[in-house]
Amino acid sequence: MIKEKKLINYFFEVIFIFTIFILIFARSFVGIYILGFRIGEYLVVGSLVLTILALAVYLFNQDIFGKLIKVVRIHFLLVLSFIAIMFLTNSSFVSTYTYKSSSYIWTLAFIYFGYFVFKYYELKLLHLNILIFVAIIVYFNAVTRNTQIPDLIVNFFNNYSDKFERHKGSDLLMVFVITTFFSLKKLPYKRLTIDIFILLSALYLPLIMWKSKGATIGFIAYVVIQIVKNKNYFNNLLYRNLILGFLFGVLFFLSSIGISSYTDFDVPSDEAVNVVVNKKFSNNKWLLLYIEDGRLFSYDANANWRLQIWQDVIKDSLGNDLNGGPQGYKFPVDEEHKKTYLYGLGYKEIIPAMSTPNRMGWDGKNENVHNFLVQNYARGGLVHLSLFVYLFWLFLYKYNNKDKSVFIYVLPFFITSLFDASMENAHFPIIFYFFLGGLFSKSFD
Repeated sequence: MIKEKKLINYFFEVIFIFTIFILIFARSFVGIYILGFRIGEYLVVGSLVLTILALAVYLFNQDIFGKLIKVVRIHFLLVLSFIAIMFLTNSSFVSTYTYKSSSYIWTLAFIYFGYFVFKYYELKLLHLNILIFVAIIVYFNAVTRNTQIPDLIVNFFNNYSDKFERHKGSDLLMVFVITTFFSLKKLPYKRLTIDIFILLSALYLPLIMWKSKGATIGFIAYVVIQIVKNKNYFNNLLYRNLILGFLFGVLFFLSSIGISSYTDFDVPSDEAVNVVVNKKFSNNKWLLLYIEDGRLFSYDANANWRLQIWQDVIKDSLGNDLNGGPQGYKFPVDEEHKKTYLYGLGYKEIIPAMSTPNRMGWDGKNENVHNFLVQNYARGGLVHLSLFVYLFWLFLYKYNNKDKSVFIYVLPFFITSLFDASMENAHFPIIFYFFLGGLFSKSFD
């Protein structure tokens, strides 16, 4: 029994260290090649294996999944519909691209992995302090110029990974939420933890505003909810709150200066906050929409890029001729691509709406539509869209105890997934589902 407990402890520590590397290096880490395959590809294969094992166990013993039983059933339907779609679209079961393009189905299995891992082990004080330290490291790494990053790190990823990439807005949100959520939930010194949460928020807010609108919306929603949830710790403490507010303002200002200097612009210190805020949230452009020739447009270039892709995906699936579209996009004329609204395009090729060079990113590798639900609809039609909408409805509404832990944790991830390609990667959904599974094991059993 003692040996088994030690093995479990060692196993958890290995998982924790692996998680730390993902949080610190994000996409660059999962792009490392080992024996000709990337770590991210191993993770997707691992999630596929976990899916098969979970569904096999489900057929013989449903009680073992506890409150996750509804998740397992939805997952089972996703797999069955995946098999049906494969036949309907004449896709190959042995193609690696099939499982790359359907990774959103398999990575869900990490919720079971997290559920059983945290059922036998839990985050300790040391782990939580390490997570806070990681959040600080990630922040300073994100505001450091490429030329200031040690050559050892840059050269390592350039030599052994498929790319060296800085944290995206969704990656930063993931680090912040996981770090602060579990610290607020588990650390014993509550008031100090809330102070750390507020100060970390001041550092991260300008950075995430600079990186991504979607991540910013998720970030603000999460911070506001946490403050409201912990409002009792701010009652009758006027001087403390004033000091905390002052420190928040100072750190927000200093963070803005650091981020503006990270760019190639020569920004005066007193203009740093305006530059950071207006980078993604210009008052005269953001979310200003208009309709022209039956299509929805935005004056904001990034928002418009996404809007046109999403509309093309929907119109493609309905079999509507787009007459070239606003960005040179041409509707696929073959019958195979028409009227796929029910079961989707499938998994054997790139989504047609992403096939033009101006939509594939600077490196020509982007294949995702930057909206998790639209991506599901493109690949699996109304079938997969309905199943994932129901799944997240369970997370955001049905699966909640008195302190609304699941809702608070899931909401920021879900919001950012509607504006980014986060859930279509390997590292983001795996970390998200893994910790969500741990939350279930502690909150509901």
